[in-house]
Amino acid sequence: MELIPITDIIQTTKGILESGSKDILIKDISIDSRTINKDSLFLAVKGNRFDGHDFLEDAFRKGALGAVISKEANLLYKEKVIIKVPDTIKALGKIALYNRKRYSNILIAITGSNGKTTTKEMVASIIGKKFKVCKSSENYNNEIGIPLSLLKVLPSHEIIVVEMGMNSLGEIDNLAKISKPDIGVITNIGQTHLENLTSIENVFKGKIELLHNLTKEGIAVLNADDPFTEKIRKIFKGKIITIGIKNKADYKAILIKHEDVSCISFDIENKAKNVTIKRVGTHDVYNALVGFALGCLLKIDISLIKKGLLDTEYPTGRTEFISKKDIVIIDDTYNANPCSMKKAVDALTNISKAKRRIIVVGDMGELGKQAEELHREVGKYIAEKKKIDLLFTLGELGELIGEGAKNSDFPEENIFCYRDKDKLVKTIKKILRPYDYILVKGSRMMNMEKIVREIT
Repeated sequence: MELIPITDIIQTTKGILESGSKDILIKDISIDSRTINKDSLFLAVKGNRFDGHDFLEDAFRKGALGAVISKEANLLYKEKVIIKVPDTIKALGKIALYNRKRYSNILIAITGSNGKTTTKEMVASIIGKKFKVCKSSENYNNEIGIPLSLLKVLPSHEIIVVEMGMNSLGEIDNLAKISKPDIGVITNIGQTHLENLTSIENVFKGKIELLHNLTKEGIAVLNADDPFTEKIRKIFKGKIITIGIKNKADYKAILIKHEDVSCISFDIENKAKNVTIKRVGTHDVYNALVGFALGCLLKIDISLIKKGLLDTEYPTGRTEFISKKDIVIIDDTYNANPCSMKKAVDALTNISKAKRRIIVVGDMGELGKQAEELHREVGKYIAEKKKIDLLFTLGELGELIGEGAKNSDFPEENIFCYRDKDKLVKTIKKILRPYDYILVKGSRMMNMEKIVREIT
Protein backbone atom coordinates (compact mmCIF):
# COMPACT_ATOMS: atom_id res chain seq x y z
CA MET A 1 0.00 0.00 0.00
CA GLU A 2 1.22 3.48 -0.86
CA LEU A 3 1.01 6.21 1.77
CA ILE A 4 -2.53 7.37 2.59
CA PRO A 5 -3.24 10.81 4.10
CA ILE A 6 -5.36 10.78 7.25
CA THR A 7 -7.64 13.32 5.55
CA ASP A 8 -8.46 10.71 2.91
CA ILE A 9 -9.22 8.12 5.60
CA ILE A 10 -11.62 10.53 7.30
CA GLN A 11 -13.32 11.46 4.03
CA THR A 12 -13.56 7.85 2.81
CA THR A 13 -15.00 6.46 6.05
CA LYS A 14 -17.08 9.57 6.84
CA GLY A 15 -15.47 9.36 10.27
CA ILE A 16 -15.02 12.01 12.93
CA LEU A 17 -11.50 13.02 13.99
CA GLU A 18 -11.60 12.92 17.79
CA SER A 19 -7.92 13.63 18.42
CA GLY A 20 -4.58 13.98 16.68
CA SER A 21 -3.42 15.80 13.57
CA LYS A 22 -4.88 15.56 10.07
CA ASP A 23 -1.43 16.15 8.59
CA ILE A 24 -0.22 12.58 8.87
CA LEU A 25 0.53 9.93 6.26
CA ILE A 26 -0.24 6.28 7.02
CA LYS A 27 2.17 3.60 5.81
CA ASP A 28 -0.02 0.58 6.53
CA ILE A 29 -3.36 -0.50 7.98
CA SER A 30 -3.70 -3.38 10.42
CA ILE A 31 -6.32 -5.10 12.56
CA ASP A 32 -3.77 -7.11 14.56
CA SER A 33 -1.97 -5.33 17.40
CA ARG A 34 0.50 -8.24 17.68
CA THR A 35 2.00 -7.71 14.23
CA ILE A 36 1.31 -4.03 13.61
CA ASN A 37 4.13 -2.04 12.04
CA LYS A 38 5.35 1.41 13.04
CA ASP A 39 3.49 4.36 11.48
CA SER A 40 0.40 2.23 10.80
CA LEU A 41 -3.28 2.86 11.40
CA PHE A 42 -4.97 0.34 13.69
CA LEU A 43 -8.60 -0.61 12.98
CA ALA A 44 -10.31 -1.85 16.12
CA VAL A 45 -12.39 -4.65 14.61
CA LYS A 46 -14.72 -6.72 16.76
CA GLY A 47 -14.62 -10.42 15.87
CA ASN A 48 -16.17 -13.58 17.30
CA ARG A 49 -13.43 -14.06 19.90
CA PHE A 50 -11.68 -10.70 20.25
CA ASP A 51 -12.52 -7.02 20.23
CA GLY A 52 -9.80 -4.80 18.79
CA HIS A 53 -10.80 -1.99 21.13
CA ASP A 54 -9.24 -4.03 23.95
CA PHE A 55 -5.82 -3.80 22.23
CA LEU A 56 -5.60 -0.12 21.36
CA GLU A 57 -2.90 0.59 23.93
CA ASP A 58 -0.86 -2.37 22.65
CA ALA A 59 -1.07 -1.03 19.10
CA PHE A 60 0.06 2.42 20.18
CA ARG A 61 2.98 1.02 22.19
CA LYS A 62 4.17 -0.73 19.04
CA GLY A 63 4.20 2.50 17.05
CA ALA A 64 0.72 2.86 15.52
CA LEU A 65 0.11 6.50 14.62
CA GLY A 66 -3.61 6.24 15.16
CA ALA A 67 -6.73 4.10 15.29
CA VAL A 68 -10.20 3.84 13.82
CA ILE A 69 -12.73 2.99 16.55
CA SER A 70 -16.47 2.54 16.89
CA LYS A 71 -16.72 2.55 20.72
CA GLU A 72 -15.77 5.03 23.40
CA ALA A 73 -12.16 4.55 24.45
CA ASN A 74 -10.25 5.95 27.44
CA LEU A 75 -6.74 6.33 26.07
CA LEU A 76 -3.45 7.40 27.60
CA TYR A 77 -2.02 8.35 24.21
CA LYS A 78 -3.87 11.65 23.68
CA GLU A 79 -1.63 12.75 20.80
CA LYS A 80 -2.59 9.78 18.64
CA VAL A 81 -5.02 10.08 15.75
CA ILE A 82 -8.43 8.73 16.73
CA ILE A 83 -11.14 8.47 14.08
CA LYS A 84 -14.63 7.47 15.23
CA VAL A 85 -16.91 5.58 12.83
CA PRO A 86 -20.20 3.70 13.31
CA ASP A 87 -18.75 0.36 12.14
CA THR A 88 -15.03 -0.44 11.84
CA ILE A 89 -15.54 -3.43 9.52
CA LYS A 90 -17.49 -1.29 7.07
CA ALA A 91 -14.81 1.38 7.41
CA LEU A 92 -12.18 -1.21 6.52
CA GLY A 93 -14.12 -2.07 3.36
CA LYS A 94 -14.41 1.60 2.37
CA ILE A 95 -10.67 2.16 2.79
CA ALA A 96 -9.97 -0.97 0.73
CA LEU A 97 -12.21 0.28 -2.09
CA TYR A 98 -10.42 3.64 -1.93
CA ASN A 99 -7.09 1.84 -2.41
CA ARG A 100 -8.53 -0.32 -5.21
CA LYS A 101 -9.66 2.77 -7.12
CA ARG A 102 -6.25 4.45 -6.86
CA TYR A 103 -4.71 2.18 -9.50
CA SER A 104 -5.46 0.91 -12.99
CA ASN A 105 -5.45 -2.89 -12.87
CA ILE A 106 -7.63 -5.94 -13.50
CA LEU A 107 -9.33 -7.73 -10.61
CA ILE A 108 -10.32 -11.39 -10.92
CA ALA A 109 -12.73 -12.66 -8.27
CA ILE A 110 -13.25 -16.39 -7.76
CA THR A 111 -16.16 -17.94 -5.91
CA GLY A 112 -17.87 -21.33 -5.85
CA SER A 113 -18.87 -24.07 -3.46
CA ASN A 114 -15.62 -25.96 -4.00
CA GLY A 115 -12.19 -25.29 -5.45
CA LYS A 116 -11.92 -21.55 -4.79
CA THR A 117 -8.48 -21.58 -3.18
CA THR A 118 -6.95 -24.15 -5.52
CA THR A 119 -8.27 -22.21 -8.53
CA LYS A 120 -6.96 -18.93 -7.10
CA GLU A 121 -3.49 -20.42 -6.64
CA MET A 122 -3.45 -21.84 -10.18
CA VAL A 123 -4.68 -18.58 -11.70
CA ALA A 124 -2.16 -16.47 -9.78
CA SER A 125 0.70 -18.81 -10.71
CA ILE A 126 -0.19 -18.67 -14.41
CA ILE A 127 -0.74 -14.92 -14.56
CA GLY A 128 2.41 -14.34 -12.55
CA LYS A 129 4.44 -15.72 -15.46
CA LYS A 130 3.73 -12.52 -17.38
CA PHE A 131 2.24 -9.94 -15.03
CA LYS A 132 2.86 -8.52 -11.56
CA VAL A 133 0.15 -10.17 -9.43
CA CYS A 134 -1.36 -9.42 -6.03
CA LYS A 135 -3.38 -12.34 -4.67
CA SER A 136 -5.40 -12.79 -1.51
CA SER A 137 -3.44 -14.83 1.00
CA GLU A 138 -4.50 -17.93 2.91
CA ASN A 139 -8.28 -18.02 3.28
CA TYR A 140 -8.75 -14.23 3.16
CA ASN A 141 -12.13 -14.49 1.46
CA ASN A 142 -14.55 -12.62 3.74
CA GLU A 143 -15.51 -9.06 4.74
CA ILE A 144 -12.24 -8.68 6.63
CA GLY A 145 -9.89 -10.77 4.48
CA ILE A 146 -10.82 -9.23 1.13
CA PRO A 147 -10.24 -5.62 2.29
CA LEU A 148 -6.93 -6.58 3.90
CA SER A 149 -5.88 -8.15 0.60
CA LEU A 150 -6.89 -5.05 -1.37
CA LEU A 151 -4.85 -2.86 0.96
CA LYS A 152 -1.73 -4.75 -0.15
CA VAL A 153 -2.20 -3.59 -3.75
CA LEU A 154 0.61 -1.39 -5.11
CA PRO A 155 0.88 0.66 -8.33
CA SER A 156 3.10 -2.07 -9.79
CA HIS A 157 0.39 -4.72 -9.50
CA GLU A 158 -1.24 -5.30 -12.88
CA ILE A 159 -3.61 -8.09 -11.87
CA ILE A 160 -5.38 -8.79 -8.56
CA VAL A 161 -6.69 -12.29 -7.81
CA VAL A 162 -9.04 -12.85 -4.87
CA GLU A 163 -11.39 -15.56 -3.71
CA MET A 164 -14.79 -14.82 -2.22
CA GLY A 165 -16.58 -17.01 0.32
CA MET A 166 -20.06 -16.78 1.76
CA ASN A 167 -22.39 -18.41 4.26
CA SER A 168 -25.38 -16.12 3.83
CA LEU A 169 -27.06 -14.06 1.13
CA GLY A 170 -25.65 -10.59 0.58
CA GLU A 171 -22.06 -11.41 1.57
CA ILE A 172 -20.66 -11.74 -1.93
CA ASP A 173 -22.67 -8.69 -2.99
CA ASN A 174 -20.85 -6.73 -0.29
CA LEU A 175 -17.43 -8.16 -1.18
CA ALA A 176 -17.93 -7.42 -4.88
CA LYS A 177 -18.99 -3.84 -4.15
CA ILE A 178 -15.77 -3.41 -2.16
CA SER A 179 -13.51 -4.92 -4.84
CA LYS A 180 -15.17 -4.00 -8.19
CA PRO A 181 -14.22 -7.19 -10.11
CA ASP A 182 -13.54 -7.13 -13.85
CA ILE A 183 -13.69 -10.91 -14.22
CA GLY A 184 -15.89 -13.20 -12.13
CA VAL A 185 -15.33 -16.95 -11.82
CA ILE A 186 -17.90 -19.38 -10.40
CA THR A 187 -16.23 -22.78 -10.06
CA ASN A 188 -19.44 -24.67 -9.18
CA ILE A 189 -22.59 -24.44 -7.08
CA GLY A 190 -23.26 -27.13 -4.48
CA GLN A 191 -24.57 -28.03 -1.04
CA THR A 192 -22.63 -25.69 1.25
CA HIS A 193 -23.59 -23.50 4.22
CA LEU A 194 -27.15 -24.83 4.17
CA GLU A 195 -27.58 -24.00 7.84
CA ASN A 196 -27.95 -20.34 6.87
CA LEU A 197 -28.81 -20.63 3.20
CA THR A 198 -31.32 -23.53 3.65
CA SER A 199 -31.33 -24.56 -0.03
CA ILE A 200 -29.02 -24.97 -3.01
CA GLU A 201 -31.21 -22.43 -4.80
CA ASN A 202 -30.09 -19.84 -2.25
CA VAL A 203 -26.47 -20.91 -2.73
CA PHE A 204 -27.01 -20.12 -6.41
CA LYS A 205 -28.51 -16.72 -5.61
CA GLY A 206 -25.57 -15.90 -3.37
CA LYS A 207 -22.92 -16.91 -5.90
CA ILE A 208 -24.37 -14.90 -8.79
CA GLU A 209 -24.19 -11.76 -6.65
CA LEU A 210 -20.62 -11.66 -7.96
CA LEU A 211 -21.75 -11.38 -11.57
CA HIS A 212 -24.26 -8.63 -10.77
CA ASN A 213 -21.35 -6.47 -9.57
CA LEU A 214 -18.85 -6.92 -12.40
CA THR A 215 -17.56 -3.78 -14.09
CA LYS A 216 -19.25 -2.63 -17.30
CA GLU A 217 -17.17 -4.84 -19.62
CA GLY A 218 -17.05 -7.65 -17.05
CA ILE A 219 -16.47 -11.26 -18.09
CA ALA A 220 -17.84 -14.38 -16.39
CA VAL A 221 -16.02 -17.73 -16.38
CA LEU A 222 -18.43 -20.60 -15.73
CA ASN A 223 -18.40 -24.39 -15.44
CA ALA A 224 -20.33 -25.81 -18.41
CA ASP A 225 -20.90 -29.07 -16.50
CA ASP A 226 -22.60 -27.34 -13.57
CA PRO A 227 -26.42 -27.61 -13.80
CA PHE A 228 -26.84 -23.95 -12.80
CA THR A 229 -24.80 -22.57 -15.69
CA GLU A 230 -27.69 -22.51 -18.14
CA LYS A 231 -29.71 -20.58 -15.59
CA ILE A 232 -26.89 -18.08 -15.22
CA ARG A 233 -26.79 -17.60 -19.00
CA LYS A 234 -30.36 -16.34 -18.87
CA ILE A 235 -29.54 -13.81 -16.15
CA PHE A 236 -26.06 -12.57 -17.03
CA LYS A 237 -25.92 -10.76 -20.37
CA GLY A 238 -22.19 -10.04 -20.45
CA LYS A 239 -19.44 -12.11 -22.05
CA ILE A 240 -19.24 -15.71 -20.79
CA ILE A 241 -16.31 -18.11 -21.12
CA THR A 242 -17.01 -21.76 -20.28
CA ILE A 243 -14.80 -24.59 -19.11
CA GLY A 244 -15.76 -28.26 -18.76
CA ILE A 245 -15.10 -31.94 -19.17
CA LYS A 246 -18.47 -33.46 -20.11
CA ASN A 247 -20.43 -30.78 -21.95
CA LYS A 248 -19.52 -28.50 -24.83
CA ALA A 249 -17.26 -25.71 -23.57
CA ASP A 250 -14.85 -23.05 -24.80
CA TYR A 251 -12.10 -24.88 -22.92
CA LYS A 252 -12.88 -28.61 -22.72
CA ALA A 253 -10.51 -31.16 -21.17
CA ILE A 254 -10.17 -34.45 -23.05
CA LEU A 255 -7.96 -37.53 -22.73
CA ILE A 256 -7.58 -37.13 -18.98
CA LYS A 257 -4.92 -39.46 -17.57
CA HIS A 258 -3.84 -40.12 -13.99
CA GLU A 259 -0.11 -40.35 -14.61
CA ASP A 260 0.93 -41.28 -11.04
CA VAL A 261 -0.26 -40.83 -7.47
CA SER A 262 -0.17 -37.05 -7.61
CA CYS A 263 -0.19 -36.05 -11.26
CA ILE A 264 -2.87 -35.69 -13.95
CA SER A 265 -2.40 -34.86 -17.62
CA PHE A 266 -4.97 -33.89 -20.21
CA ASP A 267 -5.47 -32.17 -23.54
CA ILE A 268 -7.66 -29.13 -24.10
CA GLU A 269 -9.76 -29.63 -27.19
CA ASN A 270 -8.41 -27.58 -30.13
CA LYS A 271 -6.24 -25.58 -27.74
CA ALA A 272 -3.38 -27.54 -26.15
CA LYS A 273 -1.89 -30.99 -25.60
CA ASN A 274 -0.20 -32.57 -22.58
CA VAL A 275 -1.28 -30.12 -19.90
CA THR A 276 -0.11 -31.44 -16.51
CA ILE A 277 -1.09 -30.60 -12.94
CA LYS A 278 0.34 -31.95 -9.71
CA ARG A 279 -3.01 -33.01 -8.34
CA VAL A 280 -4.82 -36.30 -7.81
CA GLY A 281 -8.50 -35.52 -8.35
CA THR A 282 -10.29 -35.11 -11.67
CA HIS A 283 -12.16 -32.21 -10.06
CA ASP A 284 -8.89 -30.25 -10.11
CA VAL A 285 -8.92 -30.41 -13.90
CA TYR A 286 -11.85 -27.98 -13.75
CA ASN A 287 -9.78 -25.62 -11.63
CA ALA A 288 -6.87 -25.87 -14.05
CA LEU A 289 -9.17 -25.13 -16.99
CA VAL A 290 -10.19 -21.86 -15.33
CA GLY A 291 -6.52 -20.91 -15.07
CA PHE A 292 -5.88 -21.91 -18.67
CA ALA A 293 -8.89 -19.93 -19.93
CA LEU A 294 -7.83 -16.80 -18.03
CA GLY A 295 -4.27 -17.19 -19.25
CA CYS A 296 -5.51 -17.24 -22.84
CA LEU A 297 -7.82 -14.29 -22.19
CA LEU A 298 -4.82 -12.30 -20.97
CA LYS A 299 -2.78 -13.41 -24.00
CA ILE A 300 -0.22 -15.42 -22.04
CA ASP A 301 1.78 -17.90 -24.10
CA ILE A 302 0.57 -21.51 -23.86
CA SER A 303 3.99 -22.69 -22.70
CA LEU A 304 3.89 -20.21 -19.80
CA ILE A 305 0.34 -21.27 -18.90
CA LYS A 306 1.48 -24.90 -18.70
CA LYS A 307 4.48 -23.92 -16.61
CA GLY A 308 2.27 -21.85 -14.32
CA LEU A 309 0.05 -24.87 -13.67
CA LEU A 310 3.04 -27.10 -12.93
CA ASP A 311 4.64 -24.51 -10.65
CA THR A 312 1.50 -23.87 -8.59
CA GLU A 313 2.05 -24.21 -4.85
CA TYR A 314 -0.96 -25.31 -2.82
CA PRO A 315 -1.80 -24.44 0.79
CA THR A 316 -1.55 -27.05 3.53
CA GLY A 317 -4.57 -29.29 4.00
CA ARG A 318 -5.83 -29.24 0.43
CA THR A 319 -5.13 -32.70 -1.03
CA GLU A 320 -1.58 -32.62 0.26
CA PHE A 321 0.36 -35.88 -0.07
CA ILE A 322 2.49 -36.85 2.93
CA SER A 323 4.66 -39.97 2.71
CA LYS A 324 5.68 -41.97 5.77
CA LYS A 325 7.87 -44.89 4.72
CA ASP A 326 5.58 -46.99 2.51
CA ILE A 327 2.36 -45.28 3.67
CA VAL A 328 0.80 -42.18 2.08
CA ILE A 329 -1.54 -39.81 3.93
CA ILE A 330 -3.68 -37.46 1.84
CA ASP A 331 -4.28 -34.39 3.96
CA ASP A 332 -7.53 -32.79 2.76
CA THR A 333 -8.46 -31.47 6.17
CA TYR A 334 -8.98 -27.80 5.38
CA ASN A 335 -12.77 -28.14 5.16
CA ALA A 336 -15.55 -30.37 3.91
CA ASN A 337 -19.02 -30.35 2.41
CA PRO A 338 -20.95 -33.16 0.67
CA CYS A 339 -19.67 -32.27 -2.79
CA SER A 340 -16.00 -31.89 -1.81
CA MET A 341 -16.23 -35.08 0.26
CA LYS A 342 -17.40 -37.06 -2.77
CA LYS A 343 -14.71 -35.55 -4.97
CA ALA A 344 -12.07 -36.51 -2.41
CA VAL A 345 -13.41 -40.08 -2.42
CA ASP A 346 -13.16 -40.11 -6.22
CA ALA A 347 -9.58 -38.89 -6.02
CA LEU A 348 -8.63 -41.71 -3.64
CA THR A 349 -10.23 -44.35 -5.84
CA ASN A 350 -8.19 -43.10 -8.82
CA ILE A 351 -4.91 -44.07 -7.13
CA SER A 352 -3.99 -47.38 -8.73
CA LYS A 353 -0.83 -47.95 -6.65
CA ALA A 354 -2.74 -48.26 -3.40
CA LYS A 355 -2.96 -51.74 -1.89
CA ARG A 356 -5.61 -50.52 0.54
CA ARG A 357 -7.62 -47.32 0.43
CA ILE A 358 -8.61 -45.97 3.83
CA ILE A 359 -10.92 -43.03 4.47
CA VAL A 360 -11.01 -41.06 7.73
CA VAL A 361 -13.90 -38.59 7.71
CA GLY A 362 -15.37 -36.22 10.26
CA ASP A 363 -18.57 -34.23 10.65
CA MET A 364 -19.47 -31.76 7.92
CA GLY A 365 -20.67 -28.48 9.42
CA GLU A 366 -23.27 -25.85 8.52
CA LEU A 367 -25.68 -28.19 6.73
CA GLY A 368 -28.76 -27.29 8.76
CA LYS A 369 -31.82 -29.52 8.67
CA GLN A 370 -30.34 -31.61 5.86
CA ALA A 371 -27.24 -32.56 7.84
CA GLU A 372 -28.23 -36.12 8.77
CA GLU A 373 -29.48 -36.97 5.28
CA LEU A 374 -26.36 -35.55 3.61
CA HIS A 375 -24.00 -37.45 5.91
CA ARG A 376 -25.79 -40.72 5.14
CA GLU A 377 -25.60 -39.85 1.45
CA VAL A 378 -21.81 -39.51 1.65
CA GLY A 379 -21.65 -42.94 3.32
CA LYS A 380 -23.74 -44.43 0.55
CA TYR A 381 -21.44 -42.84 -2.03
CA ILE A 382 -18.36 -44.36 -0.36
CA ALA A 383 -19.97 -47.81 -0.41
CA GLU A 384 -21.02 -47.56 -4.03
CA LYS A 385 -17.48 -46.76 -5.19
CA LYS A 386 -16.50 -50.36 -4.27
CA LYS A 387 -12.83 -49.42 -3.97
CA ILE A 388 -12.62 -48.26 -0.36
CA ASP A 389 -11.26 -50.88 2.05
CA LEU A 390 -11.67 -49.26 5.47
CA LEU A 391 -13.87 -46.41 6.69
CA PHE A 392 -13.14 -44.47 9.89
CA THR A 393 -15.53 -41.78 11.10
CA LEU A 394 -15.17 -39.13 13.79
CA GLY A 395 -18.03 -37.32 15.50
CA GLU A 396 -21.75 -37.70 16.02
CA LEU A 397 -22.67 -36.86 12.43
CA GLY A 398 -19.69 -38.84 11.19
CA GLU A 399 -21.39 -41.94 12.57
CA LEU A 400 -24.17 -41.35 10.05
CA ILE A 401 -21.61 -41.62 7.25
CA GLY A 402 -20.79 -45.06 8.64
CA GLU A 403 -24.50 -45.87 8.86
CA GLY A 404 -25.06 -44.80 5.24
CA ALA A 405 -22.16 -46.96 4.10
CA LYS A 406 -23.36 -49.99 6.09
CA ASN A 407 -26.89 -49.66 4.69
CA SER A 408 -25.41 -49.71 1.19
CA ASP A 409 -23.57 -52.99 1.80
CA PHE A 410 -20.17 -51.65 2.86
CA PRO A 411 -18.75 -54.45 5.09
CA GLU A 412 -19.72 -53.59 8.68
CA GLU A 413 -16.51 -55.10 10.07
CA ASN A 414 -14.55 -52.52 8.04
CA ILE A 415 -16.37 -49.51 9.52
CA PHE A 416 -14.91 -47.88 12.65
CA CYS A 417 -16.87 -45.05 14.26
CA TYR A 418 -15.36 -42.88 16.99
CA ARG A 419 -16.15 -39.76 18.96
CA ASP A 420 -12.76 -39.77 20.64
CA LYS A 421 -9.94 -38.63 18.34
CA ASP A 422 -7.18 -40.29 20.37
CA LYS A 423 -8.88 -43.70 20.24
CA LEU A 424 -9.38 -43.34 16.48
CA VAL A 425 -5.69 -42.54 15.98
CA LYS A 426 -4.65 -45.46 18.17
CA THR A 427 -6.68 -47.90 16.07
CA ILE A 428 -5.37 -46.53 12.77
CA LYS A 429 -1.78 -46.87 13.92
CA LYS A 430 -2.40 -50.53 14.77
CA ILE A 431 -3.87 -51.46 11.39
CA LEU A 432 -1.55 -49.60 8.99
CA ARG A 433 0.29 -51.65 6.38
CA PRO A 434 2.78 -50.81 3.60
CA TYR A 435 1.19 -49.14 0.55
CA ASP A 436 -1.89 -48.00 2.43
CA TYR A 437 -3.29 -44.69 1.17
CA ILE A 438 -5.24 -42.79 3.82
CA LEU A 439 -7.53 -39.86 3.03
CA VAL A 440 -8.31 -37.58 6.01
CA LYS A 441 -11.12 -35.04 5.60
CA GLY A 442 -13.68 -33.13 7.66
CA SER A 443 -14.96 -29.65 8.45
CA ARG A 444 -12.72 -27.09 10.17
CA MET A 445 -14.49 -27.51 13.51
CA MET A 446 -13.33 -31.15 13.64
CA ASN A 447 -9.60 -30.30 13.62
CA MET A 448 -8.87 -33.33 11.46
CA GLU A 449 -5.34 -32.04 10.87
CA LYS A 450 -4.51 -33.34 14.37
CA ILE A 451 -5.14 -36.87 13.10
CA VAL A 452 -2.76 -36.24 10.20
CA ARG A 453 -0.07 -35.04 12.62
CA GLU A 454 -0.51 -38.09 14.86
CA ILE A 455 -0.25 -40.67 12.11
CA THR A 456 2.67 -39.03 10.33
